[in-house]
Amino acid sequence: RLCEYLYFNSAQIYAALQKFCTYPVTDLVYETSNEALKKKFKKLHDKTLKTKRTLLRAAIDKFVYGNAFFSLYSPFARFLQCPRCENLTNIVAVNYKFKLKKLAFTFTCLKCKASVEGKVVDKPITRPDKVSVIRWDPKLMDIDYNPITGHSEYYYTIPKELKERASKGNKHLINTMPMEFLKALKTDKIFKFADDQIFHMKMDAPAGIEAQWGFPPLASTIKLFFYAAVLRKANEAIALDYVVPLRIVSPKAASGNADPVLTIALGRWSSERKTNGKRWRRDPLHIMWSPIPAEVTHLGGQARALMTLGEVQAAEDNIIAALGLPKEFIYGGFSAMGSGIQLRVLENQLLHQTNDLNDLLQWITDKVALLLGWGTVGVELAPFKFIDDVQQKQLLLSLNQSDPS
Repeated sequence: RLCEYLYFNSAQIYAALQKFCTYPVTDLVYETSNEALKKKFKKLHDKTLKTKRTLLRAAIDKFVYGNAFFSLYSPFARFLQCPRCENLTNIVAVNYKFKLKKLAFTFTCLKCKASVEGKVVDKPITRPDKVSVIRWDPKLMDIDYNPITGHSEYYYTIPKELKERASKGNKHLINTMPMEFLKALKTDKIFKFADDQIFHMKMDAPAGIEAQWGFPPLASTIKLFFYAAVLRKANEAIALDYVVPLRIVSPKAASGNADPVLTIALGRWSSERKTNGKRWRRDPLHIMWSPIPAEVTHLGGQARALMTLGEVQAAEDNIIAALGLPKEFIYGGFSAMGSGIQLRVLENQLLHQTNDLNDLLQWITDKVALLLGWGTVGVELAPFKFIDDVQQKQLLLSLNQSDPS
């Protein structure tokens, strides 16, 4: 939850992860000679599933939570079967009453006109436009891990909000929620995923940490962020008190019997000064006449000297460094000639990120192919080149100029 808070409240972290997660998501490349099948998968990924956006969300979850969980929703049509005449009626065509405690659907059969408790019959739908990718909240996931075999079983704690909606008879939810979920809601138990029905992408963690979970990269920035937040809060307080100075106008003191305090009515003088001040606000060319000299005393106004702007900048730079990214990656100004080593390191990080996204992409493709009865294809993100190798380009240019042909 702290890492989630940092993502939405730190401008540096948000900008860094948006760029870092977006950059490696390139066009999809299909490895097949079957043009018809390629066309179907291209339409599925680009138009229906919007897979590139899913990959971006997976990268964000991975870097914010350290873990990303995805599964495929298998569409189905739900029918209610009459126990008397065994007639099947589409659930959207009847006005039923649902009781979660009994998991019972009571409706009037359209054929025999009897009020019965129907049996649920779900029939799979093999329509590409009904398939969707589900993104699970890592905070609601639990993992039963076997360190000997490396095998994991995944559990999901269904939110109370879903149970309340189901208890109130929300038909949109009930008509489309798999029966396994409804049964878990009925018994108030956590939901267990079947084997190979969930894709888990995680960040690498040290061996001493629970191996089933990925380590959130933002964890190293928590203390730095709160330190920077304290500095910004201090600057805010200084700005409120010291940016705009308090101006005090008073008669200028004199020596001897010429002191204006002894010779004029200060109440009238103060009233005249306020009146002329209001006139000057309306007319900046207004000239005020005073029978005695006046002086202005300023209180505050030294905010620039008091603010900790340098310390805030250093703290924010430390946050960027903790993310393992060059400062120029966020603020711009990258130079391929001057930052070659940094670019190489960053490119290797992005290539590792691309490998994880390619695994998720292929997993989604294989699952959809199995669900729809299509032949599977190899698919991956188009390779990217982060570094503009100037020396290599100059070498190619010189070779091209020296080639007599």
